[in-house]
Amino acid sequence: MIRFAGLIASNAASSIVAMLLTIVIGRQGGPALLGVFSVCFAAMAFIDLFAREIGVNRALLHASNATIRQQAFSRALLVSLSVAVLVAGAGWVMSAPIVLAMSPVVPGYVCYNYLRLWAVSDGQIRKGLTADVVQLTLVCGGSAAAIVGNVPVVWVVLCWAAGLWLSAVMLAYQVRLRFIPRWPASEQGVATGTHFGVQVLIGNGSVHVMTFILAAVTHTAVLGAIRGASTVFGPINLISTSVSTLAIRQIADGKEEDRAKHMLYWFAVPTGLALLLVGAMLVLSVFFGELILGRSWDAVQPLLIWAGLDVIVVATMSAVHAVHRVDGRARELMRISVIGAVARLTVVPALAWSMGAQGAIIAILVVSIVVSLGTWMSYWGYRKQDQAQARSTQPREEGAADAGQR
Repeated sequence: MIRFAGLIASNAASSIVAMLLTIVIGRQGGPALLGVFSVCFAAMAFIDLFAREIGVNRALLHASNATIRQQAFSRALLVSLSVAVLVAGAGWVMSAPIVLAMSPVVPGYVCYNYLRLWAVSDGQIRKGLTADVVQLTLVCGGSAAAIVGNVPVVWVVLCWAAGLWLSAVMLAYQVRLRFIPRWPASEQGVATGTHFGVQVLIGNGSVHVMTFILAAVTHTAVLGAIRGASTVFGPINLISTSVSTLAIRQIADGKEEDRAKHMLYWFAVPTGLALLLVGAMLVLSVFFGELILGRSWDAVQPLLIWAGLDVIVVATMSAVHAVHRVDGRARELMRISVIGAVARLTVVPALAWSMGAQGAIIAILVVSIVVSLGTWMSYWGYRKQDQAQARSTQPREEGAADAGQR
């Protein structure tokens, strides 16, 4: 529970940083510049998820193997540096200073997240939180300068990049990892990790593509209302993102007979917290929603209950997704992700076009429920098959042992 709280606190610091950047860029640059930043941020988070699946999560399964830890870190660094080059090229072609400023942020963000998650999941909570404070301090200073002194937002983004890299260097020194970008050719298990990475790209990538489709088939006010509702519950999503990493470590290290207990724990804790926090946010939004969202509040308010339910459903998937990862069930998750992606890209835009924002948010909730049920059914299905196979092989092994004794 201490590690869970530590990772929640660490993710909360990252969430505050993103919120500060959004406020500053929105205030100074307006919706157009904020949109450019949002696309860059989404792409960066996209790459971070992929790098995590082919890197940190596999390293967590082999916590005592220093070689695997270094290889996974090197691979994540190589992927992020490659994307940083593409971002810099896009910024040069677009003549967009903020895109150019985001290029050093991408590898810094990926490395920082890898090292932070590793430190906290390994029980080194103080080291992880210290790095968070360093990053947060630099971004707060840059944000204050932008708001009070009208400093260009590009410098705030560069402060963020400096904070990420400084934090990453501090953590790398503590956990004895080196910044060597390469893709180890001889490492075992890379194919499985890459399958999980592709699964993440399909699942999370469809969310971003869905956003672009919604903007094309509906009025921008519809997309704005959906995003506003999601913003209200944004901090609660930290629960789901934090649980998966810790659950992977505990389930992988635990005994087979303790798995049911671990599964129940990692299902009940995030789901219970999500229920409490969603209820609290719904109450608080009655008093402070209009103050925070202003004129958008009238469009956002009818969507809050559906958006809150979606957050709770997503929290129910944390444990079962983690156990699929531990068991190496990439194909099962891939099939479920494809079903969810197809539904997001067809059903959600169709209901948004016919029923507006409320139809879209209800469709998003239904897709989440289908994906959650499909993931749990997948787990129960392959667990029953494994248990049946184990029971069928046991009599043959006992018979062979008896024959050997005779």
